[in-house]
Amino acid sequence: MISNPYSGNLEQQVLCADPIELVGIMFDHLVASIMEARQHLLSGDRTARGRSIAKALGLVGELSRSLDLEKGGEIARTLRLLYGFVANRLAEAQGNQLEQPLIEAAETLRPLQDAWKELAVSRSSEAPLPLS
Repeated sequence: MISNPYSGNLEQQVLCADPIELVGIMFDHLVASIMEARQHLLSGDRTARGRSIAKALGLVGELSRSLDLEKGGEIARTLRLLYGFVANRLAEAQGNQLEQPLIEAAETLRPLQDAWKELAVSRSSEAPLPLS
């Protein structure tokens, strides 16, 4: 069974999150939605699969729209392409009821999800600056 990032008080997490934590939350929910879509595909639950893929597409869209192409330069442009690839894989999975595009989408996103988690951990372990 997949750990459910939706459990707990999501609203409180989002309201208290800084931008780094918020992106991490989005990645957690995105990958979880893709894995849920895969489970629903395998169980034959078309409605639930469609809901999970729609949720994942919404999150990919939010991540893509949050990119600042001017300030982010090449990294932002590369991320936009990657998010486009993931969105295409999700659409392929939904349109053709295929598992492989869901696997590819999740595998593409996991390194980014892990990197955001590492960033959040490294930031939380840093000593706060003294107030002057």
